[in-house]
Amino acid sequence: MKKVAGIESVEVSLEKGLTDIRLRPGNTVTLTQIREIIRSSGFNAREATVTASGRVYLKNDQAWIDLAPARAQLTVQPRPTDGMVAEARKLAGSAPQDVDVRGVIREGDAISLTSITRR
Repeated sequence: MKKVAGIESVEVSLEKGLTDIRLRPGNTVTLTQIREIIRSSGFNAREATVTASGRVYLKNDQAWIDLAPARAQLTVQPRPTDGMVAEARKLAGSAPQDVDVRGVIREGDAISLTSITRR
């Protein structure tokens, strides 16, 4: 996996069943690519905890995070009893805003945010 352009470091814990992948700033690596590499190595690729910078915007009353340059757009998915969707919508306001986000992506292109802050 270290041979993939944009990947800075990889730490694997077989005991915990976790892989920690650090990407270089400005990378274009996608979560789909990482999941394919993990699966082709014979492991399951489940949820991913993501810390990234991007741009939050509203589209059809839905909050989205654009993780350019990786060409990934993620919908902000609500979690029970959390205000992250409202915070994302507030930050996007009437114009896209640069943000730092942390959250969990289980499958597809939806992220459950644990934090979002304006850059």
